[in-house]
Amino acid sequence: MAIGTLLALFLSVNTEGLSERVWVLLHGVGGSGRDWRYVAPELAGQTVLRPSLPNRAGLFAWAENVVEFFEKSGLLERADRSVLVGAHSFGGAVVLFLLRTAYELEHHRLAHLDAQLDCARLHGRAVKACQEIKAGWQALLGDPMRAQKWVRAAQKIEQVFLYHAALRGACGADLDLWGLGGDAIASLHLLAQLSDFFYLPLEHLSWGGQIALTNLYGGRRYMISLCGLSGNDSILSYDQQRLSLEALGYREVFFDQRSHFDFALSPTVGRQLAQALSRLAQTLSGGVR
Repeated sequence: MAIGTLLALFLSVNTEGLSERVWVLLHGVGGSGRDWRYVAPELAGQTVLRPSLPNRAGLFAWAENVVEFFEKSGLLERADRSVLVGAHSFGGAVVLFLLRTAYELEHHRLAHLDAQLDCARLHGRAVKACQEIKAGWQALLGDPMRAQKWVRAAQKIEQVFLYHAALRGACGADLDLWGLGGDAIASLHLLAQLSDFFYLPLEHLSWGGQIALTNLYGGRRYMISLCGLSGNDSILSYDQQRLSLEALGYREVFFDQRSHFDFALSPTVGRQLAQALSRLAQTLSGGVR
């Protein structure tokens, strides 16, 4: 899909009553807030937060760390949806998991989703990752105050930009035989085996279109890497970055031909990504700042 078409389709997202917006930039496995050092300065005129979160945590724990960061940063006290999230790699899977979990909590359906998640059908390290999610969901169901923080975090997010997101596992994750990636790698195994379980229906991720979700996937058409030869960014294949579906509030577009970490290593690429994010954010909000 062309970017022009993508932008036009998002103009219907409700952005009335916004106060000053805040960017929260989330890194991936093995990364830190420093990954965004070339991006953050170019998001001029807005507050930019780029936390360094424990990056060996699994899907549930990492999402809860994001919620806690929202609380400590005062973002939960904002009056409206005015938080923009940029999420790279596994950070993309984390923010979508947060949005889905919070949606099901708000609509009193998390117990039903939990019952559908069958860890017995999985294998390898995915089993432990699955069990940790179920334990986390049960903890939320038993603690209304904690659950409400997840819901409030989701309710503060206006837009999400996924950049080379690890939504369906990652190439080479099986090579981490020593567990150096910790629970994060186990969660990548889980995502590879469950595929779309946490993402469908897409309307639950976008909260019925209230949150604009833009999936900016990329890589080279031909690249020799752990992913093989074709359609990858050296770490993730196109298929691992995409959901291959569109719905109210969610669109995806082929964005660049960069490698997975180019934005963190090159000032030029970082600036280009920041400029694109700024243009997209402003256009999707109908020019409201």
